[in-house]
Amino acid sequence: MEKKFFILLLGYLALHYLDASPSPLPLPLDNFSTGKNSSNEVKDIYAKCNESFKIMPEYLTELNETGSFPDEAEKVPMCFIKCYLEQVGIWSNVTVNTERALELQWIDTPEDVEECLPEMMGDTECEKAYYMTRCIVTRALVDGRGHNSR
Repeated sequence: MEKKFFILLLGYLALHYLDASPSPLPLPLDNFSTGKNSSNEVKDIYAKCNESFKIMPEYLTELNETGSFPDEAEKVPMCFIKCYLEQVGIWSNVTVNTERALELQWIDTPEDVEECLPEMMGDTECEKAYYMTRCIVTRALVDGRGHNSR
């Protein structure tokens, strides 16, 4: 069964709510559910996090296409990732909710989180959330589960 990765949703949001140029990120909002009206909820979460931590669409596109941000010294986009993961229930207090991550298909197996723990570098929770996300996305891309394989 082909897995749909939650992080690709971030690219979708960047393209559709920040008026970015089109890009092949085919994960529709209705494939993401948090138990409520997913389309409106995702939009609200994105808006809330972007209000506090403005992120350029290029950062999300680059993350989805390469597994990393174009400028990893920039902390605000990292805090956007942390905020977003917190809002959907994947991240809390430097901990990944593996059950929720599996439910949202952000990861394939609990081992994905275990193997990415050494990648959680940085002094801040924002950095740790970003580096965990970077590892998860990179694993998906290397395994051929990124947006280009859909």
